[in-house]
Amino acid sequence: MTISRQVIQIFPAKPFTHGQGFTAYSVNQQSLGTKIAPFLQLDHYFMTQPTFGEHPHQGFSAVTYMFEDSEGSFFNEDSQGDRSTIAPGDLHWTQAGSGIRHNETPIEPGKMCHGIQMFVDLPLADKSLPAKAFNLTAAQIPVYTTAEGGRVRVVVGEANGLTSPLNISTKIRFLDVILPANGSFAERLGTRIEHEVTADESVFLLAVKESGFVGDRQDAITANQATLFTPAGNTIHAKAGAEGLQYVLCISQ
Repeated sequence: MTISRQVIQIFPAKPFTHGQGFTAYSVNQQSLGTKIAPFLQLDHYFMTQPTFGEHPHQGFSAVTYMFEDSEGSFFNEDSQGDRSTIAPGDLHWTQAGSGIRHNETPIEPGKMCHGIQMFVDLPLADKSLPAKAFNLTAAQIPVYTTAEGGRVRVVVGEANGLTSPLNISTKIRFLDVILPANGSFAERLGTRIEHEVTADESVFLLAVKESGFVGDRQDAITANQATLFTPAGNTIHAKAGAEGLQYVLCISQ
C-alpha cells in the first residue's frame, strides 16, 4: 500500500555571502535536526569569483554538484594530486578522511557557477582513511523521466531501477528533480512525481527553483526552502506549481 509521508517542517534556508562573488542559501543539522545525518550541511550556491582559497577538510566528505544550468565550471585541485574540472551537470566528491587540502575556483571569473555544496559525515571506520577524490561527469549520471515530463538525475545512490556509478561507503541517496511548468495535460492535475522510500530512510528536500507542493497535504514550497518529512510512509509526493519546480531530494539511512 502506498502511504505518502507528511511534512514535519518547512524551513527557510539561511542566506549568506562571502566576498563579492559568492552567495548561498544554507541548511544544516542545527536547523533541520540530526535526523538528516549523515548530511551535515547543504549550501545552494551562486559563485562568480575565486572566493575561499586553499583550505583543509577532515573526517567528512566535501561534495560539489554543479547544476546543468550553470554558466561556468570549477577547477578543483587538492593536496592528493587531483586536478579536475567540475562542469555543468558534474559531481566532485572529496572524501577527506584523515585530512586533505583543496581549492575550487571558477575557470572563467564572471561566469555564474550554480550548484550545491554539501558536507556529508563519514562512517567512523572511514574517518582515519587516506583522503581520495571521486568524479562523475554529467554523461555518467543516470536520468529517468516520468509520463508527465518530470526529470530525475540519480546523482548518488539508486532510484527507479537506476544506480549512480559513484562508489562510496556513505549510505545516502541524492536526486536532482525537475518538474516542468504546467502544460495542457497538467493544467488540471499539476506535473507530479512520486519517490519511493523505505521505512529506515530519513528524507528532506531543498527547493532550488520556482515553487510547488509536497507531502500528502500538498504543503506549498518555494525556492530556498527545505522540507523535512515524517518517518512514517513509503512515498514522497511532489507537484510543480504554475512555473515548474526544481529541488534536490536527500535520503539517508
